[in-house]
Amino acid sequence: MRSRFLALVCILSLAVITWPGGAAAQYFGPYGPYGPYGPYDHGPPQGYGHHGPPAGFREPPSCRVQNGVDYGGRWEACTAAVERANRNNRLDRVNYECDSFCTLRLGGRNVCVTPDARFGFHGISYGGPYSQNINPRGNAMFLRRLPWQIQAWVLSHDALASKRMTYMSGSEAIALGIRQCPGS
Repeated sequence: MRSRFLALVCILSLAVITWPGGAAAQYFGPYGPYGPYGPYDHGPPQGYGHHGPPAGFREPPSCRVQNGVDYGGRWEACTAAVERANRNNRLDRVNYECDSFCTLRLGGRNVCVTPDARFGFHGISYGGPYSQNINPRGNAMFLRRLPWQIQAWVLSHDALASKRMTYMSGSEAIALGIRQCPGS
């Protein structure tokens, strides 16, 4: 009888702690200790935590083509580049290797792609640009900015599962419905 009583007390205590508005909610917020996306949700798509970048680290220019490659960069800079192209109503021609957050250009209204362009996708990390920790929340935010055909390709190729690049050719992007650049 005593063991049943203790089991009931444990179950009720757990219910009070985990129930919305219970002790855990008051301490951790409505999602508990792990945030809305579970134990792997550690904040925004990229960042350096509370300590800033490592000593001597220089951030690469964000979303700019250098030597025929755009390596991506910071979320804010790359989304701003897409929004700027949309606002200016100019053709955003991608005829180079476009990696990481640069691939957000595929979600632009005025983007066009050449068949020899190349797009490199990888999982979004938290804890800095060299971290291997994949952030599911960051991946979801990233995917929402892409056309559904590109989303389907990315998911079918498991391109966001790790920091290893998975490449899509410009020809594949065109076949999926991204506009081909005139004269290419």
